[in-house]
Amino acid sequence: RPPTADDILPPTSAGPQSWPPQGAVSQTMSAGGPRGGLLCGCPSFKFQLRRETVDWRRFSAIDVERVARELDLATLQENINSITFCNLDAEKCPYCQQPVDPVLLKVLKMAQLTIEYLLHSQEYLSMNLALQEEQHQAVLEDCKHIKYDLDKQAEELKGVKEESRRRKKMIATQQLLLQAGANNYHKCQLCDKTFMNYSFLQGHMERRHAEATVKQNQITQISLLFFSYNILAFLFHCVCLNNIGA
Repeated sequence: RPPTADDILPPTSAGPQSWPPQGAVSQTMSAGGPRGGLLCGCPSFKFQLRRETVDWRRFSAIDVERVARELDLATLQENINSITFCNLDAEKCPYCQQPVDPVLLKVLKMAQLTIEYLLHSQEYLSMNLALQEEQHQAVLEDCKHIKYDLDKQAEELKGVKEESRRRKKMIATQQLLLQAGANNYHKCQLCDKTFMNYSFLQGHMERRHAEATVKQNQITQISLLFFSYNILAFLFHCVCLNNIGA
């Protein structure tokens, strides 16, 4: 006897109302591994039972050559469910009333199964494409954030380099000043402090050693008076000698 749909298709509770069946891909994807897929690695699914009848009048009105010539994809889309899920087991030749040739029937059923699987694969690939696009957008967003952080760090690094150069110049200047001051410092004679120049030492003496400064000034004045007296005495002595000689 010719093979029936029950011989080829596994039993299922879902009918061929529309493609794809509601939730079919999400259920098969969550099953985790092939259980009848034609290609390894593709999510498993179950072939639907063929229940629709063939609308011969509708198909007789279709010009297949025109569809192929004009790439009439709309006509293919309109009839894809009727072709894929129609039941050909009970169909007979309208002239001799003989059943469809078993080999031809097998070819048609294989074509139906192929179309159904291709539709399933198309939906699966579309879902994967949408997922990849979403991941791609997420990666682009991450790259944008990373680029922003890198630019910010580059600006901070630039500022750190500028500050480092400024401090290096400051340290070099201070080292030069320290080297120059080591040979030209002025030490206080009354304490252990040293100063970069004489004006600082003089201010220190006036603030911290006022009494000693007054005494030093008095001694200096006395020394000047004594020196002036000696000069005057020497000049007077010279004048006297000149007068005696004359």
